[in-house]
Formats: sequence, structure tokens, C-alpha cells
Amino acid sequence: MAISPATGATPRRRPLILLGCLWLGYAAIVLLAQTLAVSRATLTWKTESEVNTAGFNVYRSDQPEGPWQLLNAAGPLPAQGNATSGGDYRYVDRGLAAGHTYYYIIEEVEYDMTTHRYTGDAVALSVTGRRGATMVLVGGGILMGLVAIWFGRSSTRGA
Repeated sequence: MAISPATGATPRRRPLILLGCLWLGYAAIVLLAQTLAVSRATLTWKTESEVNTAGFNVYRSDQPEGPWQLLNAAGPLPAQGNATSGGDYRYVDRGLAAGHTYYYIIEEVEYDMTTHRYTGDAVALSVTGRRGATMVLVGGGILMGLVAIWFGRSSTRGA
């Protein structure tokens, strides 16, 4: 039976080594995908009416009482309503850490630049993550890969 000098494996055992390498590659891809995944929170709110409202600022904090960080630094989200009808709003906060809870408040900005911060209406949003499932998939992939490579290599040692 021929033994490959590069791998030390017989031709019958090369598929096990290849399979092991594929499992390790799979684990690396799952881990990379989880690392690159962007967690986000979507805030939606509705107003009944908007008298002299120019727009809204959105603030975030790690704590329910602040300190608050302005998220829309480029300027207030433009008002969509008027004195007789309100508007529907949506803001997406991206790049958040999975497994954390964030707190949000809305600040109304009037045309004369006065503001009304609605701190009593703070909203808590928990950003979910797939860390547990990812660790199982990555750990399983690494284990399967190493076992397959070990069996592929060890079968030639006794020959």
C-alpha cells in the first residue's frame, strides 16, 4: 500500500484528512460570519399631532437614566406631521453589541430650536445575539475536523 510522503496517509485515508480540513473551514466561516454580523435596534414611534415641530433627535444610553448620546448628529429627523395629524417615524441604530440592553429617548425640536426631551418615555431594547448557537457550531466543526484528521493520520502509524 502506498503512503503519501506529504500527509503520511494511505490513499484510503486521504478523504478523512480532506473531510477534517473541510470541517475546520466550516468552523472558520461560521465564526467569521458571526463576527461580521451587525446587530441593530429599530425604533418606531407615532405622533398624534405636531405643532411647530421641525423634527426629532434620537438619544441612546447604556443606563436608564443616561448619560445620553445623540445618534442623529447630522440634524433632526424631519417632521412628517402637522397640527392636525401626526407622523410615523422609524430610526435604525446599527453596530450594537449583541447581548446588551440599550435605552432610547426622543427629543422634539421646534422651529425656534427649543427642545422637549421625553425622558419619561425611555424605551429599553435588548439586542439579541446568536453567540450560544455559534459557539456550538464552531466547537462542533473544530472537533469534527480534528477527529477526522486524527483518524486519517493515525491509521498509517500502525501500518
